[in-house]
Amino acid sequence: MAIVKRRLNENDIDLLKKIYEFGGYATSISIANYHKIDISNIRRFLHKLTDEGYLKEIKFYSDSRKDVTVYQVTFKTCKMFDNPGSYFRKKHGETYIIRALIKQHFFFEICGGMYKYIVADHEERVRILTEEMGFNMGLLPKKRDGDTASVHVEEYIIDARNIEDGKAIYCPKTGEKIIDFNSGNKGVVVVYIDRSTDNYYAQLMSLYNRYKSMIEQHKVRFQFLIVVDSESRETCYKKVVLKLEDILRDNKTDEELFMDFARLHRKILIDRVGIEPGKVVDLDIQAKKKYMGVRDLTAEDFAGIPIEKIRLQGLKAVEKLAAEITDSALNKDEKLKKTTEFFRKIYRLCAAGKLKKLPAFDVRVYRTGRQFSI
Repeated sequence: MAIVKRRLNENDIDLLKKIYEFGGYATSISIANYHKIDISNIRRFLHKLTDEGYLKEIKFYSDSRKDVTVYQVTFKTCKMFDNPGSYFRKKHGETYIIRALIKQHFFFEICGGMYKYIVADHEERVRILTEEMGFNMGLLPKKRDGDTASVHVEEYIIDARNIEDGKAIYCPKTGEKIIDFNSGNKGVVVVYIDRSTDNYYAQLMSLYNRYKSMIEQHKVRFQFLIVVDSESRETCYKKVVLKLEDILRDNKTDEELFMDFARLHRKILIDRVGIEPGKVVDLDIQAKKKYMGVRDLTAEDFAGIPIEKIRLQGLKAVEKLAAEITDSALNKDEKLKKTTEFFRKIYRLCAAGKLKKLPAFDVRVYRTGRQFSI
């Protein structure tokens, strides 16, 4: 009997593309997180793609993992998406496959509302980081091959710069809100998939070291999302993240930061406005007495103040903004008036905890709805 070829429709191609983009492996359960349709229909879809040569079943894996049948993209699929030599289609060891399954399960869980922000293509990740965000190519993570190092941004990124307010990433197991995207929390989310057989602390520090130079540039906010598939790994990562925050975060209290801003205010008044030093000798004490109890803010307090930039760059950003204010003023009286109004807002925002510096390594942990590792 002749085999009847069935053409792929647009939905078939769309889903096949996601399987390819998210690492080349898939299970019916993972796809169900995205499509929200009967699992039997998804299996029929996968069988169709297998019959047509776009996917192949990985038998050795499904025999040893709770009857989870795993599908891998083939040369035919990779060629369809202009990458016939893709590493996704090659033979892999079990450790690689487990990590690939964690990755694709995570992305299928979130892609319903996030797909257009997920940057799966390596060249596109490099382009966004260099051409759009302005990072020097030499700062990007590297992959070594003997004595040769080449740019390799292994981690997928979620480009959240233009994401709609109110979107969030939740943990399907606990319901916990992992990342809340709002006007003060947008930038790049670097997605790292846990190697479940390797030391978690070593993985975390390696990740930090690969991106450290970029984080320190303060061009965009970096957040890191560690994706695990078990409660034990989630617990391990969360413990070490808390320790790293103590080491890498600027641990100044709101009051200490407030006094730094007050001292900067006094410096600006003396150096740029022309106020005699004796007249502002106790400015920090007076400012603390007047503003440190502030908790209730109004829209006016936020007007014209780039919260995110100040949280990233601290005193450096405030000093630059204050200099721009004094440079734009016509005379000494106007300089004093504008500087006073600017620092009034800085004091109120700082007292209310809105200007505390972000951690140098902002890490969250996400546990997938299914476990693949042993």
